[in-house]
Amino acid sequence: MRAQLGDPDVTFALTQLVGPIVFARLVGLEPIGTADCARLVDDFLAARASDHDRRG
Repeated sequence: MRAQLGDPDVTFALTQLVGPIVFARLVGLEPIGTADCARLVDDFLAARASDHDRRG
């Protein structure tokens, strides 16, 4: 997994992962469920893998 992620900035990664959840709660959108969290993580990993491939 580390090879796929590279050496991410932990603060930035947390912002990308937790930000949408906090935003949804602050503006009163529907609660984020398990499937939504899985999609956020999948999208994050796909973006990191794509970025790693471009640099790589």
